[in-house]
Amino acid sequence: MLEFYEFNTLNIVVVLVSTFIIYYIMSNYLGNKHKKSKETQFSLEYLIIAVIIAVCISLIVAYVMSSNDESVLTDNYWDPIKEPQLAE
Repeated sequence: MLEFYEFNTLNIVVVLVSTFIIYYIMSNYLGNKHKKSKETQFSLEYLIIAVIIAVCISLIVAYVMSSNDESVLTDNYWDPIKEPQLAE
């Protein structure tokens, strides 16, 4: 089902960057609506939600990047190669 997804360096960077951006947005705009203090607090709920959204974004990026490479699996790898016979 997820044969297009390969957890490589690009996807790691997408997950990390989008996690930090989403956590920053959620903690600043959703967490401090009622608090006017400049004090920042760590929120595990926002971090878990940010990681889940970041993995979904990484899945989407991997699917878009590999959409042209799906034709690799059309050839049957295990079929034996038939060599042409020479006429005597």
